[in-house]
Amino acid sequence: MRGVTAMAVAVRRPDGGITSRAETLHGLATSRLRTVPLLRGVLVLLETMQLGMHALTWSAAVAAGAVDEHGEAEGLAIFDWIALIGAFVFGVGVFFIGPVLATAWLDRIASHWVSIAAEGGIRVALLLGYIWVIGRKGDIARVFQYHGAEHMTIYAHEDGRELSVPAVRRYPKEHPRCGTSFLLTVALVSIFVFAFAGTEPLWWRFASRLILIPFIAAVSYEAIRFAGFHQRWPVVRWLFAGNIALQYLTTRRRRRADPGRDRRAPALPRRRAGARTSRQRVTADPHAMDAAIRARRSIRGLEGPPLPPDQVEALVALALTAPAPHHTEPWRFVEVSPARREALADAMGAAWDTDLDADGHTEARRAWALARSHRRITGAPTLILGCLVAEGLNTYADDRRARAEWGLAQHSFGAALQNMLLGASARGLGAYWISAPLYAPEAVRAALDLDPAWEPQALVCIGHRSAEYVPFDRRTATCRGSSCGGSDRITLTPALSPQGRGAEGCHANVEVSWVG
Repeated sequence: MRGVTAMAVAVRRPDGGITSRAETLHGLATSRLRTVPLLRGVLVLLETMQLGMHALTWSAAVAAGAVDEHGEAEGLAIFDWIALIGAFVFGVGVFFIGPVLATAWLDRIASHWVSIAAEGGIRVALLLGYIWVIGRKGDIARVFQYHGAEHMTIYAHEDGRELSVPAVRRYPKEHPRCGTSFLLTVALVSIFVFAFAGTEPLWWRFASRLILIPFIAAVSYEAIRFAGFHQRWPVVRWLFAGNIALQYLTTRRRRRADPGRDRRAPALPRRRAGARTSRQRVTADPHAMDAAIRARRSIRGLEGPPLPPDQVEALVALALTAPAPHHTEPWRFVEVSPARREALADAMGAAWDTDLDADGHTEARRAWALARSHRRITGAPTLILGCLVAEGLNTYADDRRARAEWGLAQHSFGAALQNMLLGASARGLGAYWISAPLYAPEAVRAALDLDPAWEPQALVCIGHRSAEYVPFDRRTATCRGSSCGGSDRITLTPALSPQGRGAEGCHANVEVSWVG
C-alpha cells in the first residue's frame, strides 16, 4: 500500500502470523514531477513496476523463510530475473501483440475501425478471462480478499475513521482508484489511441502497440485520478461504472470470520458466526419462539462441570448475532478460568466493600453480601465476562451525543446478552447474569489483565440447573387496549401466580402511550 511519502507491505507467514515493513519513498516517487499532468502517469507506471517487484520479492522471501536476521530478503538469482523478465514479455505479448495477430486479417475485408474495435474487444476479453480464471484458485482468491480489505481501509483512512476492523468493515470493497480499474481503463483508452495510430504497415502496428504504452498509461491515470476525486458527479459514476463492476471479480469479502483469541486474554470468537446463513431468509415458528422466550428464567442454582468449549463458543456465537450500531461488533467475551476467579472475586469485592461502607451498611451486612458474591463468581461451572469496546462507534465533541453513542453500544450488549441466555435456556442449561463489573471496571481489568479499551459490562454464569433450585415466577402481562381521540393507551397488568415470592408478589400497572 502506497501513501504520499511512504509504502508499506504486509505478508502472512507460513505460521499464520503477519510480518510488515514500511519504507520512506525518495527520488522521483516524491519529486515535483509527480504533479505534472500526463507525466505523472508515466512515473506512476514505472514506480508501480519497481515497487511491485520489490514487494513481491520480499514477500516471497518471507513466505519461503529466506530473510536474514534484519528481515531483508536475499537478492534474486539470475534464474529468478530470467523468469520475471520472461513473464513480463509474455504478458505484453499476450495482451498487446496477441490481439493484433488475431485481427490483422480483418483489414482486408473491413475498415480499420472494425479491426481496431475487434482488437480492443479481444484485449478486454483476455483481461476479464484472465482475472476470472486466476480468481478461481484458492491462493489468488485469498489475495482478492486482501485486495478488498485494502480498499475498505483506504476508505476509512480518507474518511478520518479509526483503522480498526469494525470501523473498516462498513465501507465497500470496490474503490474508484483501484489498480484493476486502471487496467480496464488502459484497455479501453487503447482502442481510441490505436484507432488514430493507423494499422499500416503491419510492422508499425506492432511497434505502435509498444511505443504508445506510456502515453496510454498517462491518459488512463489521469482519467482514474479524475474519477476518484469526482465520485459525487452522477455522470462520472456512470462513465466509470465498468471499473467498479470489474472489481466484483478482483475483490472479495471474507465469507466467514476466523475464530480468534485476544492477545491479552483467552477471548472467545469475536466476529459474527455463520455469516453465510445469516443472509438467508429464515422463517421461525412464532409460537415456538414465544414459548422459548417465556420459558427462560434466571437460574442461580447451578451445578456440574464446566461446559465443553464447543457449547461455550456456540452460545457466544448466538450473542454475536445481535444487532449493533453502524454494523459494528462492539462485544468482547472472555471465559474466565477457575484459576483467575479468586483474584477476580477479591478485586471486585474490595471495590464493592468500599461502596457499601460509603452507603452506610453495617459490617455484618457487607460481609454477607460479599460472601454471596464470592460464591457466585468462584462457584459457577462456567463464567463468561462480557465487555464493550468503542471501535467503530462515531465520535463527537459534545458529551450529549458521546453518551448517546455509547448508549447504542450498551443497547446492543443487552441484545447480545439476551441471545446468550435464551440459547442456554433452549439447551436445558441454567444461566443468569451479574452486572457488578459495571461498578468496578478497573478492578476487573486489572484482575484479568484485560485490554484497557475493554469496558466490562456483565458476568454470565452458566451450568446445569440444580434440582433443588426453584426460580422466581415471572409476571405475565395482560393487555387492555383503548383508543382516546388522537392517542392509544395500552395498560399492561402483570399478574403473579401463587408460587411468587418476596417483593415480586406485588401487582403493578404499567401504562404505555402512543401519541397519534
